[in-house]
Amino acid sequence: MFPLLEGRGDARYRVRDLDDGAPRAEHPVLLTHPVTGARILYVTAMQTDSIVGLADDDSEALLERLWAELYAPDNVYEHEWRV
Repeated sequence: MFPLLEGRGDARYRVRDLDDGAPRAEHPVLLTHPVTGARILYVTAMQTDSIVGLADDDSEALLERLWAELYAPDNVYEHEWRV
């Protein structure tokens, strides 16, 4: 079983901490919604290790800026489910 299925709290997954056989994937930072054409920021704080092609410090700085925008209160939708 792969450890991504286990609870880790709010710990960020880093490639350096994964088992050798653990799956890895590269995705673009921005996607385009297929129906609306809206640009979608695709960098979650838990599942994004780095931005390929940038130095570690530059990648971390850019990710911090992107996450600040992504998780800004006016960009977060919260729904409370009821029976």
